[in-house]
Amino acid sequence: MTVDEGRKPDGAPERSAKAGEGAPSGVDANGRSVFSVQRKMSVVSRLLRGEPLDLVARDTNVSVGKLTEWRERALEGAASALKERERDDRDDEIARLKSKVARSPWTTSCSTPRSPPWRGSALWPAGGRANIL
Repeated sequence: MTVDEGRKPDGAPERSAKAGEGAPSGVDANGRSVFSVQRKMSVVSRLLRGEPLDLVARDTNVSVGKLTEWRERALEGAASALKERERDDRDDEIARLKSKVARSPWTTSCSTPRSPPWRGSALWPAGGRANIL
């Protein structure tokens, strides 16, 4: 027996009142599409390959403004990733020497805090040096 004939099979659970409702897959509760990072990257790669923006917007059901934002963010991320240079042996040597200099007891007078001003009363009684003569 099938449900199509209007009869329910024996032992089948009752259907939920909310069954069949809800948003389709890939859409959140507000009706907006939720794209994974992989899907966004594939859409942006289509744009970077030269496909027209309006065609991609229609195919993916995403606004032109959102696609433009994704493309700009992807290009900024790529630019910042390319700015970093690879580390080499020189970087390790520079870090080692900097730590050595920082621990060195031979620091310049500019790097040490200024000593408190000299006080004459520290060496002589309260009357000063005139009492000694």
